[in-house]
Amino acid sequence: MNIKSLLLGSAAAFAVVSGARAADVVVAQPEPVEYVKVCDAYGAGFFYIPGTDTCLQISGYVWGQVQGASGHFDDEDLTASYYGPEGGMTMSERYRINFDVRSQTELGTLRGYIRLQGDNSGSALGYSTDIPTGADQAYLDFLGFRIGYSETDWVNSAVGGDANWGSHSWGGMYYGYRQVDKISYGFTQNGFFGSIAAENDASGYDATGNYGNTGNYDGHTDWTPDVVGLIGYSGGWGAVWAKAAYDNRLDNYDYFHNNSLSGWSAQIGTQINMPNMPGSSLRVLGYYNSADTSFGTSSPTWVYGGWGQSEWAVLVSYQQQFSDKFTGSVGFEYFDNFYEPLSDVKTGANGYMAELSLVYTPVKNFEIRSELNYSKIDSNKGSTSGFLRFTRYF
Repeated sequence: MNIKSLLLGSAAAFAVVSGARAADVVVAQPEPVEYVKVCDAYGAGFFYIPGTDTCLQISGYVWGQVQGASGHFDDEDLTASYYGPEGGMTMSERYRINFDVRSQTELGTLRGYIRLQGDNSGSALGYSTDIPTGADQAYLDFLGFRIGYSETDWVNSAVGGDANWGSHSWGGMYYGYRQVDKISYGFTQNGFFGSIAAENDASGYDATGNYGNTGNYDGHTDWTPDVVGLIGYSGGWGAVWAKAAYDNRLDNYDYFHNNSLSGWSAQIGTQINMPNMPGSSLRVLGYYNSADTSFGTSSPTWVYGGWGQSEWAVLVSYQQQFSDKFTGSVGFEYFDNFYEPLSDVKTGANGYMAELSLVYTPVKNFEIRSELNYSKIDSNKGSTSGFLRFTRYF
């Protein structure tokens, strides 16, 4: 046997033995990597939570601003300013993070929504603190129902977007903004929309005189809800709507008067989109209050003393979209016959306010906004206030 034959035989024998032993070895396989996938079922920004069929969108913004107002806070004849501290300038900051979770079920879309928000009002005295954070909203949507904590249907219903809020500005002027616990149901059909909501009006003084969201007015918890209804119609031209609300017990009334007083409010409104002018529109809103209820518009009270809601109010606002980067709006609101606080007694006093809002977006998701407001009640001095804000959206 020559050397070549010996080498070939040895190699063959080694291969047979190695192969037999290899059959007994378990080789670990790498785990498959599951990448985040885009979920396009609910619009931009949603993605699938890995390992589930649930879609999540994370959004929000952060802003910094400087604001101020004319007058002085101890002036008893001054109408309270809409923005900023009277007679001073200060800075404020806010951040907001929204978590929007949705999935499809055999009955329809199941949605959950949480908003975290931190606000720092700053100080005109030259010091600042860390920004406190809280859960600003939390609710779920299913089968047309909305259950949880959010804005009242009086200002923000899950249906009929044009019927929400007040003027075109960020502040919106006075339109009755509040956040409440609520159960609401909404529908849309062939341009028609509507909603009905039962809302917990649990704010004010309790039986011991402590202010807070206790729901206690006379030593008992108020479980009877307020009721808000909305009906309207929308199309490419704009929208028209009507709202009504019943306040079963005016905030704080039992504590101060040892009695019960209810009231109701109504609103009619329209938004007209300007033909061949995308983004430009006119809004007209009318309000009525039978007493100083939790609904209506709120009001520009003066610094010391004050009035409640007005019996009547009219708000007119126009927005002009000058370009894809620049928008402006003007607004005017008139208040007729303010009520005494927490009562149905009319004072005969009237008031009005005007505003100017300018918005510039130099690059995507970055906004520079300035708003200026003038408020006045009858014989009281008028106040001018405003802010300059820089916002980064995401």
